[in-house]
Amino acid sequence: MISIQDLLKELNQIIEMKSKQSSIEGMNWEDVAQELRIEVWKKQKHFYNGKSSHKTFANLIFRNKIIDLYRKHNRISISFYEDCTVWEYSSEKLTF
Repeated sequence: MISIQDLLKELNQIIEMKSKQSSIEGMNWEDVAQELRIEVWKKQKHFYNGKSSHKTFANLIFRNKIIDLYRKHNRISISFYEDCTVWEYSSEKLTF
């Protein structure tokens, strides 16, 4: 099995490319890259050598994590305050 240091070294170019392509509110590309590295580290134990290459496995992880980050930062939350409903979209508050 490949070590995490070697794996991240091998994937660094892909991580940078994917990070720079994504535009997530409140995060610069370095933040996204760090999130992707952490996710690879957490999911490394699920890689089965022979089913796919490291790059294929990592691209699936990157795709899912970027989607999760988009969802997290674009979530609409509803709160109720004394007879008014406050809708929050990202950092904006709209009162109805």
